[in-house]
Amino acid sequence: MSWLVKWGLLLAVAAACLSDAAAFSKPELEREARGALSKVYSRNSAAADLGRRCLAVLVFPDAHMVGLGLAIQSGTGVLFFKNAPAAYFNLTGISAGLELGVQKFDYVIFFEDQTALDELYRWGGFEFGIAPSLVVADGILSGKLSTSSVKSGVHPFLFGQEGLMISLGIGKNKLTEYSPSE
Repeated sequence: MSWLVKWGLLLAVAAACLSDAAAFSKPELEREARGALSKVYSRNSAAADLGRRCLAVLVFPDAHMVGLGLAIQSGTGVLFFKNAPAAYFNLTGISAGLELGVQKFDYVIFFEDQTALDELYRWGGFEFGIAPSLVVADGILSGKLSTSSVKSGVHPFLFGQEGLMISLGIGKNKLTEYSPSE
């Protein structure tokens, strides 16, 4: 078995162990997502302004990323449509490049209008991007350029980063709709 396959399996196991959000019930996940959204609004006035103007917001509280050459990320989130829970999504992603460490973060995607929200379903939730980041304790430096960040009306925010992670890679994320337990 090649070293790449071994690292891939190790990262998949680590990501599965790190992500406990998938076990949340709907009320627990909604509570966690509203808490994460409240944090981003209190820390970032641009996000708070977007939240007031947007039709929908997809919130992934406590997403995780683990990497060593390759990085895998995972999370579970809630799509709030006009401030009411409308759908639930799993986030899975992989990136390659300079990827080293483990981090936890909250990820929010704002959709300004129906056209922007339709992109989530039209593209099957795929997102390709470049995500430079250095995280020590709480996020020191982070940037994200992705296909969703350059589409009109779609605005991703990464915040609340904790852990030790160096990430400069090219990756792909997949957002998959699912139904959590009641």
